Order: sequence, then structure tokens, then C-alpha cells
Amino acid sequence: MNFKDKIVASIVPLACAGFMFYMGYQGLYGNRGLVNLFELNEDIERLEYQLAKKEQERDLLEIRTRLLRPESLDLDLLEERSRAMLGYAHAQDVVIFDSKE
Repeated sequence: MNFKDKIVASIVPLACAGFMFYMGYQGLYGNRGLVNLFELNEDIERLEYQLAKKEQERDLLEIRTRLLRPESLDLDLLEERSRAMLGYAHAQDVVIFDSKE
């Protein structure tokens, strides 16, 4: 077996090794690889947390809105909202400004 035959015989194993390296790399770092899977799972957890937080805010707003309906009007809440929107207060009231509003 001469040198040329040895080179030709080693092309197939080298091509297979290169293909296996490529597939392994894509399995780890490709668009659908393990690293991307872990990043997607972290994104899912973060977004589920944000969703739960927004659902709590929505539930609170629904409760406050329900209290302002004519059939179940809460006069204290109505007074609180009207004072907040108009900027009025009694002389004895202590006003604490919240940065959220």
C-alpha cells in the first residue's frame, strides 16, 4: 500500500470524525441545542413569574373596580379615589405621597 492509498483510505474516517464533531457541536450550541434549551427554560420561568405578578395586579384591579360599581359602591373607596384624582384633603389629614401614583 503506497502513500496515495493511505491518504484515500483515511479520508472516510476523517470525514466521519468531522461529521460527528459538527453534529456534537450543533447538539450543544446550535439553535436547538442543549445550551439554548436551558436558556429557553430560564426565559419560561421568568415570563411565568411576570405573568403571575400581572395576574395578581389584575385581580386587585378587578376587586377595586367591583367595589366602584353602583350595586356594590363602597363610599370610602369612592372618597379615596375622588380625593386622589382631585388632589383634595381635609385639614387634619396627613398626606403621604407614594412614588407609584
